[in-house]
Amino acid sequence: MRPGFLILLCAVAFGQVEPPDPFDRAMQLSEQARSRGNSAEAAAQREEARKLLAQVPSDSSQWAFRVQMVAQSYQSSGWHAQARAVVQEALDRAGALPRWNPGRIQLLNSMAEFWWQDGNLLKAVSYREQAVAAFEATPPGAAASTPATGGISTAVLLVQPILTAAGRAFRGEVGRNSAYLYEQLANLYRELGRPEAAARAIDTMRSRLQNDPAALAESYARDGNIDQAVALYQKQAAQAAADPNTRPWNAAAPLEAIASLYVREDRLPEAIAAYQQALARLEAFGDPQATSQATNIHLRMASVLQRSGQNQPAEQIYQKLLSGTRSAPPEQQVRVLEQYAGYLSQNGRGSQGIQALKDFLSSHADLTPWQQANILMNLSQLARQAGQNDAADQYQRQAEEKQRAGQPPQPVNGPRIGPDLSKAQQAAFEGNLDEAFSQGLAAIKASDTALDSVEISFRAPSLANQLASRKAADKGEQIYQALFLALQSRAADTVEPLNQALQQYARFLMGQKDRWGDAALAIDRYEASATAASGAETNVSVQAQRLRVELAQMKQDHAETIEKADELLALEKSLSGPASSRYMRVAQTVVGAYETAGKPGLALPLHREIVSIADRTMAAGDVQRGFVRMNAAMAFATAGQFDEAERLAGEATAVAQAARPPQPDLFRGQAEQIARMKSGLPTSSPPARLGIRGFTPSEIRTRSVAPPR
Repeated sequence: MRPGFLILLCAVAFGQVEPPDPFDRAMQLSEQARSRGNSAEAAAQREEARKLLAQVPSDSSQWAFRVQMVAQSYQSSGWHAQARAVVQEALDRAGALPRWNPGRIQLLNSMAEFWWQDGNLLKAVSYREQAVAAFEATPPGAAASTPATGGISTAVLLVQPILTAAGRAFRGEVGRNSAYLYEQLANLYRELGRPEAAARAIDTMRSRLQNDPAALAESYARDGNIDQAVALYQKQAAQAAADPNTRPWNAAAPLEAIASLYVREDRLPEAIAAYQQALARLEAFGDPQATSQATNIHLRMASVLQRSGQNQPAEQIYQKLLSGTRSAPPEQQVRVLEQYAGYLSQNGRGSQGIQALKDFLSSHADLTPWQQANILMNLSQLARQAGQNDAADQYQRQAEEKQRAGQPPQPVNGPRIGPDLSKAQQAAFEGNLDEAFSQGLAAIKASDTALDSVEISFRAPSLANQLASRKAADKGEQIYQALFLALQSRAADTVEPLNQALQQYARFLMGQKDRWGDAALAIDRYEASATAASGAETNVSVQAQRLRVELAQMKQDHAETIEKADELLALEKSLSGPASSRYMRVAQTVVGAYETAGKPGLALPLHREIVSIADRTMAAGDVQRGFVRMNAAMAFATAGQFDEAERLAGEATAVAQAARPPQPDLFRGQAEQIARMKSGLPTSSPPARLGIRGFTPSEIRTRSVAPPR
């Protein structure tokens, strides 16, 4: 569950009635104070709720839930260290409980998640391992069901379905729920570059999924073992076919899953065959559920047919669907028509697609504003693809009007600053800098009582940068200083906006050559503030150190660049170890720093490390292992070490050829460039360095370093 989501649900729950329980009332008052912009009261009530946790028995069915409510309230407000402290205090209290107590396991896993989010993989894996060890200590039959909800407050009951879904993995249940603990641990081991440990965790997980072929198949599919996954789905499909009581979804779902796997591997004929088998299964059912599911499968199959160049069969499917859904609910008709319109556009018949959508829109006055907006946005896209930019703009404006009409009415008992900030940005764009400055400054000062005060967090820095780009950096500076005053007044409750502004301010100064000294101080200020909120041993220091590396590169101070880059690498190593995917991403940045500092020789050993880490953190069939090899090959070729360059380039090509689907020409251009460099022939461009996931190093610096979950 993402940070803040649980507390949002609780806020909704608390808004229904005034809860009699003191803890629930404190949480409700905290949320209400925040919505009114009373940061001091919001923070005070949250602290009160935290104190009241001490009065909840640790063996209570609602205890772990309440701990998570408070912890996630801190986490979503940017007070990460406090969030962890709440959970740690609870774990200290849990010492009197059995080691395998479900609430204790849940809190261990929460602590692991918090540390993972804060960039400390070594601490995260420690808590993950503790959670798994505690689960494995569960006596047979103990904690095998969801704790009873007797006595749980109204607020907790309202969010119970969400909490139950999130917490099943931690309650000692069998099957896919308990297996989730091992999957989380395996994912973290992979990220740390410990493939052997990950394999052991996966083996344990799969041993618990033997009676759940769907979950077991999903596990193999995630690891890229498509053939094993397909075999398991086929087994599930056979079981469903033999069951006289099976429902439409159970009959077709395994075959749909097989088709999706084949599409992923570009095995389109096999995918089409699997879709056809699924449709044949559904023909045996005559109920609306089967009909709706068949429509979805037909749409997927039409897309695959088109992708494989079989336009005529695809057209036939679309015509059949258009005819067969005339009496279907509007949303189903729209889904078919929109995909068909896209098909027409891709086959040079965009005008027909546009007309079909327009006709449907004009003949269905009962559509909701959101349905109308979606159709209008599709019309805008199709018109733009057809070169009809004026019409596309008109459709887009109409779509935005429909979207506004579909939004719930906004409360009118308070001012709004969003329109003023929009006017300020527009004035800056048009060169009216004095007007932009005065409007922006007034909006920031009025934000304390504004209903949309959050707007200043992202619009004010943008306005300041606009002013600086138009030679009015002094006005941008004043915008930032006013912003800091506004955000500092709310930091007791929510500190994240302030820390984000401090980070953006450092970049604002870095863009001004005459203020590089101030930029260094701003980076220190950002790091101090963010560390106070997140705590030591988190990725805050890594983020600040990245800024220092960039600043040194801007100054073209080669000695400082290398020094700061080495410190950056050491910082990440202390958090995630020397073989993790996060360390590898930082190493990519450091390689670039060495090269810009005129020391490419320092980068070569690091390139070898990156290749080694990629092999330990990425699946064997992951084409990204080819990218890091080719990146290293170009570096060795530039250094004149062509034997090593050709070896790495050959490995990169082999990785691409072994990918599913194969991509044999992916690195052809780079390999040819290395050959020309070796022969002393001129090249069309300097060697380009590819980053992780195919991004360039400059792109990497602007993206989140956290891997996809």
